[in-house]
Amino acid sequence: MFAIIAALLSWVPIVNNIAFFIAIIGLVFAGFAMHVTRKAGPRRGKALAVAALVVLLVAGGLVLGTQTLYGKAIDTMIGSSETTTTSKPKKSKAKTEKKAAPAVQDMEGDVDGANYHVKLDSLTKTVNDYEGKPTVMLTYEMTNNKSENSNPMDLNVQVFQNGHQLDTAIYSDQAPEGYDVDSESRALQPSATGTITLGYVLEDETSPVTVEASGTFDMSGQKVTHEFALQ
Repeated sequence: MFAIIAALLSWVPIVNNIAFFIAIIGLVFAGFAMHVTRKAGPRRGKALAVAALVVLLVAGGLVLGTQTLYGKAIDTMIGSSETTTTSKPKKSKAKTEKKAAPAVQDMEGDVDGANYHVKLDSLTKTVNDYEGKPTVMLTYEMTNNKSENSNPMDLNVQVFQNGHQLDTAIYSDQAPEGYDVDSESRALQPSATGTITLGYVLEDETSPVTVEASGTFDMSGQKVTHEFALQ
């Protein structure tokens, strides 16, 4: 009986551990049966005891063999699962470079987290201000990339000469051609582009002038800048 149970259970994963112990118990009983039948002389039970012993030995061998096979199969499955879990898809270098926009952009680029696109068109010497001081007029384009109307306070434009920030120019009746004092304060609808003209008072009429445009509340350092030579 032990031999039959051990042989049947030897193929079943995990359960075959029980079959191994059943086989051991059966071997003890089979050995005892062979000893008893040998001392008592030829009996029909001796053949049955031998047959049970052979079956139990085979069952024990099957248990050890199947456990080895099942163990290897489980190790292979776990290894494949860990490889799948830990391996991460490689990101395309081209896509990464496309998303990583430079913080400082010359002449044209996005600012304020790409909410606005700025293009510095020109900076030219023009008429003097109301005090007779020389001035320049900056012209740039701004595109609203937001899904709502632009806010004039979102963009900060600064102009420098000799390392000093220049003051905004105030003109008398004779304003520069194309100058629009209200152009900076007009709101733009989504996807619209506007042209802004601003005047600045120069410190001198020869040193280059640097323009910087950035988001007013953006701390990322993202900006559009350019150094203009005075003409």
